[in-house]
Amino acid sequence: MKYTVNLRIETSTGVECKLYTVTARNSRLAGKMAAEQAMDDYGRSEIVELTVQEVWYA
Repeated sequence: MKYTVNLRIETSTGVECKLYTVTARNSRLAGKMAAEQAMDDYGRSEIVELTVQEVWYA
């Protein structure tokens, strides 16, 4: 199933909310996959805090 995940990403330069669309078996796994994508996008050392705000079907 496709999910859209709203992430709150706090980095050393500021805070940003970003949507990620992932394919996963359930909403919990979708949040984890989106968080992994965000860490790859921003760089793991740059992220201070990462929070899944909301997950819904795409």
